[in-house]
Amino acid sequence: MAGPKITYIGAGSSVFAAQLIRDLVATPGLDGGTFALVDIDAERLDLSRRLTEKVIAVSRKDWQVVSSTQREELLPETDYLINSIEVAGLACVDYDYEIPLKYGVDQCIGDTIGPGGIFKALRTGPEWLQIVADTQRLAPEAVVMNYTNPMSILTLAVSATACRALPGCSQPSWACHTKSSSGAARESITTPGSPPSSIKDKTSTRACASWRRTPRSTSRSRCGSR
Repeated sequence: MAGPKITYIGAGSSVFAAQLIRDLVATPGLDGGTFALVDIDAERLDLSRRLTEKVIAVSRKDWQVVSSTQREELLPETDYLINSIEVAGLACVDYDYEIPLKYGVDQCIGDTIGPGGIFKALRTGPEWLQIVADTQRLAPEAVVMNYTNPMSILTLAVSATACRALPGCSQPSWACHTKSSSGAARESITTPGSPPSSIKDKTSTRACASWRRTPRSTSRSRCGSR
């Protein structure tokens, strides 16, 4: 089937998965491909698969859906990987909030910054890095996008432990949700070899996600030159 293969890790989060998949299917010019849905919870995964099939049926576009509880089965030939996992489910969320509150730290949610964000990073980081390692091994050309909090810490963890350099370029390039719109423009530069100050772009935000819409470089330097 023509079109990209999009592998969604943590697709059992049916609200997030349904919203993202609906947006992708509704994108003009993106008329087909494969959604590869992965989650360790088979029941929730089945719900997301059925929701995705309904979205595709309404759109009448040429998408197909495959699913598995084992990501190694679906990672090969992945073009884009979306990470949206919740390690330990909701069992630890109360502790992320209640323990800091006991010591006087009142957090709004506690999944991004502060003590709660650190707690979540410590339990999420190892699994996230294993997902990245598996992707590098089985789908080395895939673009990896993180949709799991704490986004800043998880993205920095990947930057510190694994990166993919574009052919002929000296700068590593990762596509991840980062700390902010401006941070995304400078930490995931779309024009390798151009200094951050030469990047002109428009950005969009939706909740805690940010992305670039029209990045362009004002530098005339070629890749690898200054």
